[in-house]
Amino acid sequence: MKFVKIFLLIIIVVISISCKEEEIVKIEKKDYIRFNNKFAVNLFHNLTNNNNENIFISPYSISTALAMTYGGAKGETKKQMQKTLFFPQNENVLNKSFQYLIKDINKFDKNNDNIKLKTVNAIWVENNFEVKSIYDKLVRSYYFSEVNRMDFINTPEVSRNIINNSISKNTGNKIKNLIPKDLISKETRLILTNAIYFLADWEKKFNKKYTKKTTFHLLNGENTEIKMMNQTGKFRYTEDEKTQTIELPYVNERLSMMVFLPKENDLTNIDSFLTENRLYKTIKDMKYEKIKLFLPKFKITYFSSLNDVLKKMGMKDAFTERADFTGINKNKSEKLMISNVLHKAFVDVSEEGTEATASTAVIMKLTSAPPTQKPIVFRADHPFVFIIFDKENEQILFIGRLTNFNKEGI
Repeated sequence: MKFVKIFLLIIIVVISISCKEEEIVKIEKKDYIRFNNKFAVNLFHNLTNNNNENIFISPYSISTALAMTYGGAKGETKKQMQKTLFFPQNENVLNKSFQYLIKDINKFDKNNDNIKLKTVNAIWVENNFEVKSIYDKLVRSYYFSEVNRMDFINTPEVSRNIINNSISKNTGNKIKNLIPKDLISKETRLILTNAIYFLADWEKKFNKKYTKKTTFHLLNGENTEIKMMNQTGKFRYTEDEKTQTIELPYVNERLSMMVFLPKENDLTNIDSFLTENRLYKTIKDMKYEKIKLFLPKFKITYFSSLNDVLKKMGMKDAFTERADFTGINKNKSEKLMISNVLHKAFVDVSEEGTEATASTAVIMKLTSAPPTQKPIVFRADHPFVFIIFDKENEQILFIGRLTNFNKEGI
């Protein structure tokens, strides 16, 4: 009997210690996420500036790949990256935040067939390139990154195919050929990649028999024919004088899509509306309303080199011979710089739910309103912005803008 009492006491002590540690990590993680969402919104606005194309990105994926790169930055390069990415100055907060988020994402509803969410990090290193043990430990411990040896010098195409195939495998075969041909050269020493994959059913599915062809009004005044889903139900909703916002939850209601629809066919107001502080206020203001919802079926595939936009945002030295990544390599005579930051993302929104995935590669080379009984109409028949949001972690996983449709009409 005494043995049983002692055993139970040990369990209680262990659980208490574990909970206390998790509480500390959560406080640090919350601090970080505020910075990460600020980067997400800022990057999105820079990408959407002066163009009318469809855009879809995973700021989480981009931030993760660059955080691994940041772990080896020094001096002015590090200062510029920290300011551009809105990273906290306390690196312990940053690294523990990513550690928590990655673990949390990868344990997410593994036994639920209706929702899948996973993320994978990897570092691909030239065979003869020596990485500092402290950097190797950092990326393995906090970012759960596999470190793979590659022969970039002698077999760059073989290496490219191996990396692209790995990314494809970890994104449901939706992100293919992230790294284009000839982008890996004899000067390539390091490639850091992140992949994120999301597949979920709506908490309230659309009935396919109610999906009808209708008109979508483009920004240039022209119209195109699309397939419009619709349903009536209770959704969290808010609006102001210029924008309607609705939250569409996925099956477990922790993840959701938020759609920001301008009341007029004009996206210019979204730039001022979609800010980090405004996002939190909007979520707080939302209330359940009876909504007559009209939402298009759509797919977006988006690919971009982020070099120019990251330079514009302040990360200048990292892409030049002034770059200082001496926290990565042992050999001081070999200086590293970023040659490319590539990002590719895919989203498919249908009656059942959403499939979204993205991957980022950082390639480094040597330098040489009030309730009402009548349903509120939410008709997304013109361009809008949307995010896929982890409400528990207050984390923007994906953000996009739908402005037009391809020739198939989707």
